Amino acid sequence: MEKLIQNKNLADYSDLIENTLKTCEAGTKIVFEPGEYYIGRYIHVENIDNVVIDGGNALFITHYDTINVENVQGLFIFKNCSNITVKNFELDTDNDINVTAAVTKKDPDNLTYEMKLLDGFTMDKGEHMAVVESFDENLVPDYVLTHYSPDTEYEYIGDGTLRVKLTENHRSEIANVKIGQQMAIRHCDLNRAAMDFNTCTNVILENFRVYAASNLFVINCCEN
Repeated sequence: MEKLIQNKNLADYSDLIENTLKTCEAGTKIVFEPGEYYIGRYIHVENIDNVVIDGGNALFITHYDTINVENVQGLFIFKNCSNITVKNFELDTDNDINVTAAVTKKDPDNLTYEMKLLDGFTMDKGEHMAVVESFDENLVPDYVLTHYSPDTEYEYIGDGTLRVKLTENHRSEIANVKIGQQMAIRHCDLNRAAMDFNTCTNVILENFRVYAASNLFVINCCEN
């Protein structure tokens, strides 16, 4: 049996997809029409068996809240499912999951440094700063200055510039960082994923293109 989910230009497809999956019988294949699907919340799928979910290479955009990261969402949460195939999906988020900046000033004595966001990025509305990592000219993390904290203290001081306040254990890192050093800022470090498989068996994932995801691509708590 095949069920077609049509692209109807809905504001949010979460309910439609979830309700369709709830009524699936064994042997069902869910197929999506081409297009773009906005997913405002996780789609919860429980107790289905022998189902194929074919995204049809459509683009699925999930909600990434840069201010209240508890509201970061993904695509699917599967629970107690078996013999599931999920394939042909393109994934993205509605907001940038990372932003990039370059160090413009450092003050080790006061445990602060400043960095200017690169063109196209903004952090002037109280966006969450969870993880910051320095990287080299080859875009490889070099860990000259790295801090992981759900409550990093920073302020937006205008002209795309952030002033970050760190703790005593980062004093030497601030001293060692170079002016112009590029930094990657991640908003969310919670244990979230585009797809979460909880107590499932025999899961197959095929042909995914991931431009961005809530934090991880997959959390896999299942057999096979």
